[in-house]
Amino acid sequence: RSFDWHRPITPLGTTCSTQLDDEAARALAERLLPYTWRAGPVRWAAMEFLMQSKKQNQRKLLLQQFLLLLLRIGLVLGIVALVARPFFDPSQLQLLRGERSHHLVLLDDSLSMQDRAGGRSSFEEGVAVVRQLAEEGIRRAGTQTLTLLLLSKPSEPVMTQAALDPPLLNDLATRLEKLQCSHQKVDVAAGLLAGVEHLEHPAASKTMHVVSDFRSSEWNQPGLYSSLTGGLKDQQATVNLVRTVSAAHENVGITEFRGDLNVAAAGVPLRLSCTVKNFGTLVKKDLSVTVSQDGKKLPVSVRFDALEPGESQSREFDVQFSEPGTHTLKLEIPGDSLAGDNERYLAVNLPHEHPVLIVNGNPGDDEAGLAADALAPVSGLTGYAPLIEDPEYLRRHPLDQFRAIHLVNVPELPADSLRILTDYVQGGGGLSIHVGPATRAEFYNEKLFVGGEGLFPVPLGEITEFQPDTTNPAPDLVLEDHPIFAAFQGQENPFVSQVKVGRYFSVPRDRDLPRTTRILGRLSNQAPLFAEKEFGRGKVVAILTSCGNEWNNWPRNPSYVLWWLELEKHLVRAAGTQESRETGKPFSVAVDPTEYRSLVEIRTPDPQGTTRINLTPGVNSQTGGGVEKSAEGGNTKNFPAENFQLEESYRATDLPGIYQVVRFRQDDTSEETLLAYNVPSSEGDLTPASNEAVRSALGYEGTVRVQGASELDWTQGKFAGQEVRDLILLGLAAILFVEQLLAMRLSFHPATGEVRG
Repeated sequence: RSFDWHRPITPLGTTCSTQLDDEAARALAERLLPYTWRAGPVRWAAMEFLMQSKKQNQRKLLLQQFLLLLLRIGLVLGIVALVARPFFDPSQLQLLRGERSHHLVLLDDSLSMQDRAGGRSSFEEGVAVVRQLAEEGIRRAGTQTLTLLLLSKPSEPVMTQAALDPPLLNDLATRLEKLQCSHQKVDVAAGLLAGVEHLEHPAASKTMHVVSDFRSSEWNQPGLYSSLTGGLKDQQATVNLVRTVSAAHENVGITEFRGDLNVAAAGVPLRLSCTVKNFGTLVKKDLSVTVSQDGKKLPVSVRFDALEPGESQSREFDVQFSEPGTHTLKLEIPGDSLAGDNERYLAVNLPHEHPVLIVNGNPGDDEAGLAADALAPVSGLTGYAPLIEDPEYLRRHPLDQFRAIHLVNVPELPADSLRILTDYVQGGGGLSIHVGPATRAEFYNEKLFVGGEGLFPVPLGEITEFQPDTTNPAPDLVLEDHPIFAAFQGQENPFVSQVKVGRYFSVPRDRDLPRTTRILGRLSNQAPLFAEKEFGRGKVVAILTSCGNEWNNWPRNPSYVLWWLELEKHLVRAAGTQESRETGKPFSVAVDPTEYRSLVEIRTPDPQGTTRINLTPGVNSQTGGGVEKSAEGGNTKNFPAENFQLEESYRATDLPGIYQVVRFRQDDTSEETLLAYNVPSSEGDLTPASNEAVRSALGYEGTVRVQGASELDWTQGKFAGQEVRDLILLGLAAILFVEQLLAMRLSFHPATGEVRG
């Protein structure tokens, strides 16, 4: 606090040896301050190291804190990205600049897509999906391309490799408005194959969108389409399976409408049969089917009291046409979710009578007359007009006018007659051969059986006396369940036991029968008596006993008439006109240019759908001569193979209903033929396949998503949508983990037991 000063301070001019108080010392210090000595900086190595270490630690700490700040900002941006649903634009990358994302859409337009349970049908839902995909692509104009295929016509794209931009959207909207759901059963495999071919174009991202209802009938078989997915793997494509319907709806459909149309005639009752199936899960009660003939409803109602789920029931009824010519029949049930299978059609090309040729090999007996009387006891009663001729008739007259031919007790045939008869059967004709006393077994074995390659079904042995077993009261005939034996069916039927056979041609037991031969009936001693053989498109029935009274008493039995009528029905050619055709299947029109003009007119069920086509020349390649196919595809007409025929295929058969084919003769008259087209009955099953079944049927190892039409994630393609969000979520998890580790490192953690002052 005080200082003793013993040394003189010259500048002050005085000498002081006294004590100074605080105030005097402070004043003295102020006066001495200018004379104070200051030392320079001293560099100390240890201190220099500490100072440098402090600066480095501060820089590292600031870097870590800045990194922590960036991580926390990244977390916020990641959450925003999840909400904003970003997309990946390949064109923004330098390596992928100029490449595009290709969206291939396979739109199912089968009949089942007409299923309408709400405001719009499944097909309309699919069209809306395509529109949404295009609108999503417009958001990234210049980077997205679209190809649109219909499964019913995969070879005719609606749009191919079209760049999605605003002008295209208007064009696409116009095309989508014109699209109509078909009435066909589509080929899914053909559509997938066509889609794989379209994916071969270069693109950065390739996605196949299959928009369908995915019914069990087409997608419930594991690995069904796996052979087609190799191309998808090569293209590294993503597959989106978009459902347009989520659940099955109740549906009842007419699955079959048929009758003996090939033997129908004017004034003769025609027996018809209709089959209805309940495809739903609930019992359908009091179902009534209305019948229309030539556009007018008949006072005939076919009723079904109750149809269990999955059950089919059939009903028979009769109609009658008073006039020959073309007629139409239509069945209809009340509407439900699928209207396409609520109607079914038949076309009837009705002659006044059906000519039947009976070739009599022995004019001295009455066997041919008995057959003719059985077929037509009274003119116009059965619709048949039998004509009895000798074997020479076969080579002198055309055979195309006859529905069936019957050989009765014919010993043998000339070579040219046999060739013509063979061509007739190969072309679809029906033939029955009745042996008798005049039959020569050697000729039949050498020329008709020909080791199993000819017309006759079995080899002939000797004429044998039938010796019934007197100890066994069983009937002489043992018959199979076959249409020609309809008169003998039923319990306690007396007709079988009343027929007695005396003689027959035996079949050698050491000879093998052809695989195409079927034994229809035997005697009680197991000897074959009735045999049938398919030959070409026709069929041959052989009866190894006579059709007269000489070898049996059958002509005196009432079943004889019924048997001949059923035999004629069985033998007539299955003309396509008289049967239902499936929508979408083409039919061929072919005419003989010497009789018809090349111009043919086709009138479709659409009132505005009349088409005229010119047939083009074509050479028929049928063995032994040409075969002219009429518009109905069934009747044939033999003409020399060196002649030409005019033919053309008509493919616009999507609409169900009646198609009229008008052909014009050279004499200015016309000939009209009707064709009935109906929807595929299997399309009525609206049961959807499960997601697992659909994936299994596709069998694709790449990325496959099965989603509903209301979900929009699939529109983003391979590099967007769900895959991008998955990457964002994964990135958020990684950022959060690193942020927590860094935050722990930078925070202060006191040692255990340390007390902070």
